[in-house]
Amino acid sequence: ATFIDRVYEQFKQLVQEGRQLDMETVEHLAQGKVWTGRQAKEIGLVDEIGGLERAIAYAKRTFTNDPEQAAVVTMKQERMSLAQLLRAVKGATGGSSRRDPLHHDDDDDDDMDTISGN
Repeated sequence: ATFIDRVYEQFKQLVQEGRQLDMETVEHLAQGKVWTGRQAKEIGLVDEIGGLERAIAYAKRTFTNDPEQAAVVTMKQERMSLAQLLRAVKGATGGSSRRDPLHHDDDDDDDMDTISGN
């Protein structure tokens, strides 16, 4: 299986476990489709539709004893090149030990597009 195939299989497994669905249902829903937020809610892939503030409020209500005292910690976002991101994902998914065509022997990835949360 290719790297992308392994990532996709892992994603489907996480959906299956997180949504408590059988794999046949996940396969039926997946098929490489992209769902809008509304569609995803209708078919049970998400619980609520909203942005970051709504997600934080939900997490505080659901996962803390005292939502008013819960702190939100913002982590510093480090800039990462596309090649670094792909290597990180590959490592996290048990990627092949074969040489990655995107691998650079030096740490200078200035020629790659940079991904940032900003």
